[in-house]
Amino acid sequence: MTRPRPRWPAPPLQRLPRAAKPVSDETLASFLDRLAKVNHLDRSDLRKHLDPHRSATTKTTIVTVESLAEATELPALGLLHALPDLRRQAGLTNATPFRGRTLPLAPNSIRPACRRCIAVKNIRWPVRVWMRHDHNVCLQHGLWIGPGPATIEDQREVSEEIRAAQQRHNRLIRRYGRRAVHDAFTTARRTSNSWEQRGDCPSGRRRRHREVSGRPPSSAIVDYQLIQYPGIIALTSIFLSPHYQHLANGGHLGQFHTQVRQSAIPDLQVCLTRDLMTWTQRHHEFKIKVRAPGAVAFLQPFETAGPQRSLP
Repeated sequence: MTRPRPRWPAPPLQRLPRAAKPVSDETLASFLDRLAKVNHLDRSDLRKHLDPHRSATTKTTIVTVESLAEATELPALGLLHALPDLRRQAGLTNATPFRGRTLPLAPNSIRPACRRCIAVKNIRWPVRVWMRHDHNVCLQHGLWIGPGPATIEDQREVSEEIRAAQQRHNRLIRRYGRRAVHDAFTTARRTSNSWEQRGDCPSGRRRRHREVSGRPPSSAIVDYQLIQYPGIIALTSIFLSPHYQHLANGGHLGQFHTQVRQSAIPDLQVCLTRDLMTWTQRHHEFKIKVRAPGAVAFLQPFETAGPQRSLP
């Protein structure tokens, strides 16, 4: 009978010469790319270094928070706070220390971080981060970071109107909660897209098109997202407002359309109210229960981990 060979503990990982600090909500792939560049390594070689137990027959590498912390000498808790992919990999998405952090899954999306925020951190390479639906304008630097830009060069300067729409978006989340605003925002975006496809473009959006592009409406995806955003937020506030819901669901459609046209969307044309009428007739299941200030939302938010408190 042969005795089993003893298994010796694996040697400690060799520390990398230079460490790169992760950006909040950065993807794991983006952070590893930057870590490889600052150490003048190929990305595949870095992954092999961080997964020393990888067998020769295995093609995939698994980068754990323990190996990353050991190789960079960065605190493991700090890495977990900054990198959503690591939290999901470790099964800590809903753990108490990470309540309210961005989740690395849909409906969140991966986009380039604000190029000026990255420059302030003295980072020379583009950074890709997980963003929620309300991450559209960097209020500190006035750049569009919402859907559309594929690279940091595509991030456009925004007008005061679009900046104000982002601030209004933030206020809606504080008042109604993230899940309710996400649902309303999704419905408003579908309605706005249908207006664009039919060519029912209000004068305000035509004006914003001239401001951001200096030319008549085009098919540029970034310009398209920019000009739509203020109108989508206006519609979102309508779908969330208890006043407008009472008018729509109570049969006061004429008063509902008049008030929407006069106060919520001043440049709304009369023909566009057909979409609002469709919402009142077909979206009765879309009802937002407005929580009192300080009440706790027991629904699991779409984009963040853990329960969320509704702020006044």
